[in-house]
Amino acid sequence: VLNENLIEDASHIFLSKSYYNEDNNQFVFFSARKFSPIFLGGWCNVDKNLEKPKIEIEVSMIQSYIARSLKGIYLNSKEPNPIASIEKKYLDLFKKSEAIFNSSLKPTALPELAMSLIQKNQWDVVVKKRRRNWIHLNELIGDKLELIKDTLSDDSIPLGYIIRYNKRDSLRNKLAENRIFA
Repeated sequence: VLNENLIEDASHIFLSKSYYNEDNNQFVFFSARKFSPIFLGGWCNVDKNLEKPKIEIEVSMIQSYIARSLKGIYLNSKEPNPIASIEKKYLDLFKKSEAIFNSSLKPTALPELAMSLIQKNQWDVVVKKRRRNWIHLNELIGDKLELIKDTLSDDSIPLGYIIRYNKRDSLRNKLAENRIFA
């Protein structure tokens, strides 16, 4: 037996109920931002009292929240030619909030807004939508592409639909033309 600690990033299986096991998992990190529009919000199973985040982090969180809201409006727009200034605005806000966040990296408690969003998020709806989307994509294109994984286990909550494709950049560009970002 090794006298080492394993620190595991389990963000890809954040919502999978069967994964987390206190006896087998020593230090596990999960990230809510992979599954929702929450800027901050990582969990770790280490019991530690953390100081409140500085005001800069709170401001960064709010900027990111506004940016994510603008992005949602932009992507849901029914206009055939969305307004480029909206995209520029949310990208600028993302850049500013990330710069603030990255300049002060240290463990802190979650900002109240982040905790509130995490607590209010309808995680059961996220689980159902992600599973439904994966199954729908698999029915539509599963037999036309080389898949990394071709089945979805009962307790799996996918982050995305992962394929191998030798013309990746052209596919990404085509998807982006239709405002689908991969």
